[in-house]
Amino acid sequence: AVCGYGRTCKLERPTRIGIIPFGYADGLPRTLSSRCAATAGNALLPVLGRISMDQIIVDLTDAPDVKIGRPVTLISPDPDAPNSVMNLARLAGTIPYEITARLGRRIRYVMVDEFEDGRL
Repeated sequence: AVCGYGRTCKLERPTRIGIIPFGYADGLPRTLSSRCAATAGNALLPVLGRISMDQIIVDLTDAPDVKIGRPVTLISPDPDAPNSVMNLARLAGTIPYEITARLGRRIRYVMVDEFEDGRL
């Protein structure tokens, strides 16, 4: 079996996949195709094949507890996580600011931290 644009990912084993509605139109660099992963709790969900305009395919085979509708993290606030902005930038061959600056208008932004004086 294969998946991804151009059938770029050949699946070597029976694979349970998930579709995440987020792609290069949302700012995820195509250079991260088959090189990055999302997370769901402690489960690592590798991206399979090319990043599409509006979606990515992830491998859920080793994450049996991940079900439809479960939130996933594409960019982790944990600097040590494999999907931190620093690690994604390194994998994409760019800088972290480019990763965050590319994030598009279709994303809902939520403030998660602020300075003590209330500034963002």
